[in-house]
Amino acid sequence: MIEKLATNGADPSLIAELEWAATQDSKAGKARKSEHQIWDRPDIRLTGWKFNEWDYGKEKIQLPINARGLFSLGDKVVVRGYDKFFNIDEVATTSWKWIENNTQGPYYLTLKENGCIVFLSGLEDGTLIVTSKHSTGPREDSPNETNHSWVARKWVDSHLSRVGKTRQELANELYELDATAVGELCDDSFEEHILPYTNDKAGIYLHGLNANTRKFITYPFQVVDELSEKYGFIKTKYLVKNDVTTLKEFLHECSETGSWENDDIEGFVVRCKKNTGDDFFFKYKFEEPYLMYRDWREVTKAYIKSPDTAVASIKRNKPLTLEYLKFIKPILDNDPVAAANFLKNHGIIALREKFLQSKGQSGMELAKLQEDAAANSTNGIPAADIKYALIPAATIGCGKTTLALALTHLTGWGLVQNDNYFMKGAKVRLVTDACEGFKTHNVMFIDRNNHMVRERRQIMEDLLAKSLDEIRFICLNFLPNGASESIFRFTRDRVSNRGDNHQTITGLSSQKVDGIMRGFVNRFQRVNPSQAPDNWFHEIINLDVPSGTKENLKRVLHVLKEKYALVGDFSEQQIDEALSFALEYKAEKEPVKVKGKNPKQEKTKNTGDAKKKEEKPVEPVSPAEPAPPLPLQRMYYSLLLDANKEFMIQLIDSFFAANPQVNDSYWKHLKESMRVQNSFHVTLVHRDAQDNAEKKDCFAKLDEITDKSSIPIPAEGDPVHLRIPDVSSPIRILSLCHDDAAMALKVEVASPEIPFANGTAHITIGTSLGIPAFRSLEMLAAPTSQSHPWNVQPAELSSYLDLFLGHEKPTSTT
Repeated sequence: MIEKLATNGADPSLIAELEWAATQDSKAGKARKSEHQIWDRPDIRLTGWKFNEWDYGKEKIQLPINARGLFSLGDKVVVRGYDKFFNIDEVATTSWKWIENNTQGPYYLTLKENGCIVFLSGLEDGTLIVTSKHSTGPREDSPNETNHSWVARKWVDSHLSRVGKTRQELANELYELDATAVGELCDDSFEEHILPYTNDKAGIYLHGLNANTRKFITYPFQVVDELSEKYGFIKTKYLVKNDVTTLKEFLHECSETGSWENDDIEGFVVRCKKNTGDDFFFKYKFEEPYLMYRDWREVTKAYIKSPDTAVASIKRNKPLTLEYLKFIKPILDNDPVAAANFLKNHGIIALREKFLQSKGQSGMELAKLQEDAAANSTNGIPAADIKYALIPAATIGCGKTTLALALTHLTGWGLVQNDNYFMKGAKVRLVTDACEGFKTHNVMFIDRNNHMVRERRQIMEDLLAKSLDEIRFICLNFLPNGASESIFRFTRDRVSNRGDNHQTITGLSSQKVDGIMRGFVNRFQRVNPSQAPDNWFHEIINLDVPSGTKENLKRVLHVLKEKYALVGDFSEQQIDEALSFALEYKAEKEPVKVKGKNPKQEKTKNTGDAKKKEEKPVEPVSPAEPAPPLPLQRMYYSLLLDANKEFMIQLIDSFFAANPQVNDSYWKHLKESMRVQNSFHVTLVHRDAQDNAEKKDCFAKLDEITDKSSIPIPAEGDPVHLRIPDVSSPIRILSLCHDDAAMALKVEVASPEIPFANGTAHITIGTSLGIPAFRSLEMLAAPTSQSHPWNVQPAELSSYLDLFLGHEKPTSTT
């Protein structure tokens, strides 16, 4: 009989904190709330709670609970996954030094099975809950055969039948324990991952039993084994080490082969206690051959989807992966069914095994050969034929150029700067010069913002196309949490303090600089390592702009030393000197003159003894004299949401996750075709739409409000959006509406002080290609459009007044 651990039962304070986290304005620590059906009780709705992956493990972010996989019913937690745990050296609390000083044995090492996590829990009436992290029951957007919880439920029945047990018996015991059983669904007939699970190896591997409490309390692994045996689940293999020394020795020995007991494995989960007595987990993942197998899987999918970009998706072991790609191409080209099945995660392992058999070597043997070839000299210095491209993802004012100058000053690496190229075709020249730099440098810093996906794709594809070297791309990710309003204010202040020392914004008015910088912030697309092209990065180094360039420089140096042995140790004095050099650097004020033929010039034919024409530098076109400033008119007012594109995508995703009965095909189309807006607003009134007294009155009232604000209104200059931060209003979401051309949120302006005269208040989410944003207003009035009541949190968004100042008539540029 399993002895119940102390639990708290209902926890209304936890649920209240989760509710608050779902409605707060701050993106850091924000919860995503959703409602879910369960299989055997369609009348019951569980509430699911989810946080952003990057919020876990942050010292500055205190979450109400750190569980991944969390569902409640009323005031009680009914499904509780593990607290988020990290790989060795991934965070400060998983360094070996921290583990030695803060944990105690015994250390239970459980095999890290390679499947999808599932949770089992019970209700008071004997109903068994079977769920994945996100799916608890029927989904309209997914047939049962592809629904993780449905397949897991079938496996539960299979396991129970082997030992003569029922769902109700298991549910009753879990309810009495007030606990969630945690397992891994591994079944290649349903979904292949990296390692094989067929025949008697397929099923649910039980590997945890957690109390349904805010605090992470997990049962001893012997109890998990007991529960597995009692209800017919597959036992997860484990072993015990009593101290950190023997633990490290064992893990290092296994990592040499990537296997344990003659089986390839992904790694181990290590379970122990902190010195305080609290439960503590960390993981130790083997790099090879697991990562190599994963790369082969991803490059195969890339080839099936877009053959031309497959080579660009190769992140590591390029020579071997190119050989693998050459081997599988004719197989997939001649078998479209196999190719289609591969994209559904079937046939992954069989295709890989065919290649390994053709080589006559194991995956680990091939990985070792690649490792030896990549580092064939002493002291861990990389082989000369491997090149590293450091590629930022940033906006103006993040400190990328200062970091680039300081880093290259310290190391002697090569540097090319996009801002130094003023001529047409600068992006081509940037890549050309980077490739030229690789002739004398193993590492090139390519200084450009790359704030959009297409820019990161272009620079990596062009480098791979032009260079004969194996290039590893390393991303310096300045904005891992996206570009927020606070980031805009911070970087704007930094640029103001820097003065006239930036090629692209030299000599411009403050309003013009604001417009340029806000454009970069609004267009910023966060690095997503799960999708191309960002999954081509060999490493993503997450930085923190407000922490300052010195801390970010130290972070980059640390990663490049620990993971690539590209640098040694630098003293504080050396780092400070390099930063001083970078800060004293004066930006180029004149365009770089690039020698070579003008691309528009006809090629000279060399016939007989005719002399070749001397190549002359291409002189940049002199800029025209600036036109006199034009008077500015108030063109329209809107409420600009304090929400970026990433936030809005997550918000709409949460709506469809909570409403599986609603068709999300058009939403998927908007995302896949990159037609989601970059910024979001509610238009209040247009200057050119004052065709009645109501609109004229609305415009006049907004003029009066603006004139009373603390923001001066320029009378002439370039068109600009003028933010009025001391005039704000909550925006209440009423419904999500769309047809086959536009999607919008129907809303209402909560503040009665702010007038509105623009038909139906709405926020345009996105439109199809060629469809203007104002089409969403017509869509809202059309009887054929679909409207769905808003039923997820947050249901209210913050906004501030925005005035667009423009010219009365368009001006001629000729």
